[in-house]
Amino acid sequence: MDIQVRADNYHISEYVEKQAKEAANKLAKRFSHITNCEFILSTKEQSHSCELIVLVPGETYFAQSSHELMPNAISLAIPKMEKQLERYKSRYKG
Repeated sequence: MDIQVRADNYHISEYVEKQAKEAANKLAKRFSHITNCEFILSTKEQSHSCELIVLVPGETYFAQSSHELMPNAISLAIPKMEKQLERYKSRYKG
């Protein structure tokens, strides 16, 4: 799986990059069909935003979240993506 972390109007610290990659790896452990996971991090005024794009065979999924702190914005995007991937998994499992 390819993991990309990039930023618009935001400097990515090592801590934030590590947290994003760990979150992507946790998703990959639960959903083995993931081929690409991309985090796009940005900030606007006092709000931090995380866009998460996940590719699986034949599908692209998108989740977005915002919070005052970037690590929390990343953490909030993960459950949204998990919900979408659960539907994908159940659709193709049986």
